[in-house]
Amino acid sequence: MVACLGGMASKEVMVSAPLMVLLYDRTFFAGSFREALRRRAPLYAGLAATWLPLIYGFWSRAAAAVRRGLAGR
Repeated sequence: MVACLGGMASKEVMVSAPLMVLLYDRTFFAGSFREALRRRAPLYAGLAATWLPLIYGFWSRAAAAVRRGLAGR
């Protein structure tokens, strides 16, 4: 999860990593999404939590742009 968080901070493409891990697990190990989530729910919750700093960063930049009157330009 630390690697995923570091990737989120450095590359935009990492936003898809938690979903790719779920798809890989479903395809090659679990057989269904339900089974994958049942087996490794804490892992997927941790990976999804790495989206929070990314969401916060986008939200704070957008809010700052609105305050400066730059939104929509």
